Amino acid sequence: MNFNQFTYRQKNRYLLIGTLVFALIAYMTTISNTVHLYSDNNRLLAKIGKAENAPVAIAGLRQSLEGLNNKLNHYLIDTTKDQQHLLEVVSEFCHQHKLTVKELPQRKISKEKDFTIITSVLKIEGNYNNLLQLLHELEYTQKLGRLSSVSWKSYVDTKTKKTVLYMVVYLQNITVNTKQNE
Repeated sequence: MNFNQFTYRQKNRYLLIGTLVFALIAYMTTISNTVHLYSDNNRLLAKIGKAENAPVAIAGLRQSLEGLNNKLNHYLIDTTKDQQHLLEVVSEFCHQHKLTVKELPQRKISKEKDFTIITSVLKIEGNYNNLLQLLHELEYTQKLGRLSSVSWKSYVDTKTKKTVLYMVVYLQNITVNTKQNE
């Protein structure tokens, strides 16, 4: 095959095809490895950057965990303040302020993965101001739990023909489940 017998157009086409084949072979053998190594290098540099900032991030996470634990500790139940203690506090307060306990405290327990929520339900009858004082006593003075709900209702007593106010109080406490508790 004599290269001189081709026209310039054909020579340019063969030259272009040869250049493309050479560029493809050069890319597959050397340049693609360089591109892969460049992307791996960038990925590893990003990991190093995250690792350098890890102590700061860990400190921030520990601080937020501590804040959440402090908030949770307010609602953790004290083992000395169990159901009997709740009944004593409520009955003593009711006796002093002329309130009537209509139903004894009931306990409802719901368990989650890492904690248990204990809900105590109280039904107390009396006048509005004394009932409000009892709520304050339960939540802030005695700190027997978190007041999750209070329901106010009134009815007409058929014997005395008077309207009577009563409230239903839902107090919640949280216990953290540990391996020892289970």
